[in-house]
Amino acid sequence: MAERAPAPLAHTPAYTLIRSDRRTLGITVAADGAVSVRAPRRAALALIARFVAARADWIAAAQARFAARPPRTPPPAWEAGETHLHLGQPYTLAVETALRPHVRLEAGRLVLALHRPARIEARAALLAAWRRTEAVRIYAERLHALFPPFAARGFTLPPLTIRALKRRWGSMSRDGRMTLSADLIRAPVAGIDFVIAHELCHLVHFDHGPGFRALMAATMPDHTARRALLEAALR
Repeated sequence: MAERAPAPLAHTPAYTLIRSDRRTLGITVAADGAVSVRAPRRAALALIARFVAARADWIAAAQARFAARPPRTPPPAWEAGETHLHLGQPYTLAVETALRPHVRLEAGRLVLALHRPARIEARAALLAAWRRTEAVRIYAERLHALFPPFAARGFTLPPLTIRALKRRWGSMSRDGRMTLSADLIRAPVAGIDFVIAHELCHLVHFDHGPGFRALMAATMPDHTARRALLEAALR
């Protein structure tokens, strides 16, 4: 259940409060700048307000990043000649007839080969399936490459799930399971690495407090630049 929460403390951003059977407080900033706070059902409003006020700078920075983003790329029409990204590189969409459906990259083109190439829904489905296959392979490679510092801390490699996420690039559950957005495959590897490193840091610090920020900076000193690359690719 969501309710509009007051801002009883000075400098506390306005937010929508969502109560549930969770045990901890959490904050989400949407692309339009709206702030949502998820809280246990019995958490006191004063406690929640202090929690939000303590993270006002982080909230303002997230809102500023969203506000600075260029206009979102319109959804694809799956027509030949469109530009599609793969690992941060632009490719021109091409469509051809083939008995065996497949996707290939060649000479700056992303070629969709289908038995019935005129069917737009078939083009979209073929590309989505290919991207997921690519994501399974590449995300696993990058996770293994970035994991050794966390293995040294005694953690085990997180099980990886790939999903179509609408509001996040990735997440880490409290029981150590990582979820990554299927759409990340469009971003540069540097951006994919940023998301994986971010989620791995949540194995140590489940919030975004000072400990998390220090670990993220130590793990990936150029994480701010990598995030900018990611946001530019997935706008």
